[in-house]
Amino acid sequence: MKSQSLIRMKNTDLHILWDWNGTLVNDMDLCVAVTNRFIKKQNGRQISREEYQQKFTFPVIDFYESIGFDFSAQSFADMAEDWIREYKSSFHTSSSLNGDVVKTLTHIADNGLKQSIFSACEINLLKHSIRHLELENFFHNIHGVDNNRASGKEDLAIQIIKESHVDPEATILFGDTVHDYEVAQNTGINCVLIANGHQDQKRLAKTGADILEHIGMVPAYLNSLQ
Repeated sequence: MKSQSLIRMKNTDLHILWDWNGTLVNDMDLCVAVTNRFIKKQNGRQISREEYQQKFTFPVIDFYESIGFDFSAQSFADMAEDWIREYKSSFHTSSSLNGDVVKTLTHIADNGLKQSIFSACEINLLKHSIRHLELENFFHNIHGVDNNRASGKEDLAIQIIKESHVDPEATILFGDTVHDYEVAQNTGINCVLIANGHQDQKRLAKTGADILEHIGMVPAYLNSLQ
């Protein structure tokens, strides 16, 4: 259900916050593959794409514990550094933009809206990935974290609101996880979820947020707010 503040808002007053992993960049199969390399070393099991979508969560340490990772054998901090190293080494060949991303970002930019990235990804890796995919010119700001632990991004959202003078009621976060919705709820930001990322639509639907099947539906959604 659209918030009343958004229904009254002119599109040109909106600030769009984009989640990165899963929302703009299609890296889920890469994440499954890298995760399986680590799980196989420990207990020989593998997870499917479907199980990943059903169990992936924030903080990410909870996800790894849910699929049987034993952190008594390797600390989460060490595992996170190794995981990111493997992810980064395969990013250029094993990830791509989700369909209609450039078309959607262009449409929004052409209509005069500010767009920023809001991600639990480590900031240097995030900027590297955005440059590789040639998207940096679309974004007013790029917000990431200073570590590889993917513990969540509520503190980051609070920091953005405080330092960038973002009006939560005039901001929409487009994300692909329940965590995106929870962060938005706790900070007063509006949230729309896109159901082709790291969590399946059944989990997203439980939030009660507006859900779009893919990013190409975003322009029409924004037009509906007028």
